[in-house]
Amino acid sequence: MEEIGLKIAKKFVKEREEFFRNAEKYLKFLAKKTKSLLPDARIFVFGSYAKGEHDIYLSDIDVLIVSEEIKNKPALERAKIIAKLREKIKSGYIFQIHLVSLEEFKIYKKFIDVMREIR
Repeated sequence: MEEIGLKIAKKFVKEREEFFRNAEKYLKFLAKKTKSLLPDARIFVFGSYAKGEHDIYLSDIDVLIVSEEIKNKPALERAKIIAKLREKIKSGYIFQIHLVSLEEFKIYKKFIDVMREIR
C-alpha cells in the first residue's frame, strides 16, 4: 500500500514541476483559446504567481478573464466555458479561472494588488 501512495505522490510532484516550468506557455495557450471563445476577453494573472511568490507544490495560478459576452450568463454557463478553456491543457486544474463581466472586474480590482495581462 505504501508503494502506491509513494507512486502517486511522485507523479503529483513531477506533474506540478512540469506545469510550472511551462506555466507561461500554458498561460499564452489559455489566452489564445479564450480569445477564440470570447473575442472581447482580456486575460490577467494575479495572486502569488503574479507576485513571484508561488509554491509549485501548493499554489494554483489565479487567472481572471474579463468579457462582456458573459455578463448575464448564469454560473452553470460560465462553468461550462471554464471547462472548455481547461481542455487540452495538461494539469489545467492548476489554473483557478475567474470568469467575470466588466462590472464584476471593477470589484475584483479593488482586492488585487498585483495583476499582469496575458496577451
